[in-house]
Amino acid sequence: MQEVEGRVLEQFIYDGVSLADANAMRRLPPVHRDLFDDFVFAATAVVVGESDWSRFPIACLGYMSAVHGDLTLVPPLIPPDIADVVADVLLHFTPFKSGDERVADGSRINEGQYRLAEELFTRLGGDRGDGARTAGARAHSRMMSAPIADAFVHPVIGAHIWSDVLAAPRAYPGSSPEVVVLELV
Repeated sequence: MQEVEGRVLEQFIYDGVSLADANAMRRLPPVHRDLFDDFVFAATAVVVGESDWSRFPIACLGYMSAVHGDLTLVPPLIPPDIADVVADVLLHFTPFKSGDERVADGSRINEGQYRLAEELFTRLGGDRGDGARTAGARAHSRMMSAPIADAFVHPVIGAHIWSDVLAAPRAYPGSSPEVVVLELV
């Protein structure tokens, strides 16, 4: 996340924002929080068209490596029940093995990983009867707005980064605010 913020600030400076104003927009979240947010963004990226299914297992392996397998650590300002969902899903994650059948879009993701992805989407996004992908879009959108709400990303930078990201595969009348919020921004 910090890399993206740095590139945005650099562009703002080239576009005329003063160095002092750009510096005032810079935020430094705790490293663990940044890694957790990055995990949720990457793990749910497929539901907003930002990646394919192969990103889910990569995100899982990366986060587990970063925390050295200690999934009991709760990142700053992450509700314990959210951290528990992530820990529970990751405890059941196993890497892709030679001979595993690829599922979904042919990406390097097996059936067990695919089910875990859908479980993560549903548990983080809430089961409202509208499917795992839409639940994943809600989770993606919530985790995009959380660093802004928690003052780890300046609102101007957050809006710049995420205003063009679709918040759902298909918003429809009656979609929850979590699904349509990014389009509204």
